[in-house]
Amino acid sequence: MDGNTYHAVIVGIDADEDALGNKIPFSFITEELWAMTYPMNDMATNVNGWSGSKMRTTTLPAIKA
Repeated sequence: MDGNTYHAVIVGIDADEDALGNKIPFSFITEELWAMTYPMNDMATNVNGWSGSKMRTTTLPAIKA
């Protein structure tokens, strides 16, 4: 990505599903992809859970775009 090399670690094999219920062959994480950190919500709270968090509704869509 961007001409850089990143270290990825497989954390699951056939362990996750997409929104349509299809098995995802493997899931992975990267440790050094972003130098910045992002909060789950503006306040230190878990109100609305993952589905309503700022991370899921705003931050991740912006990163993926």
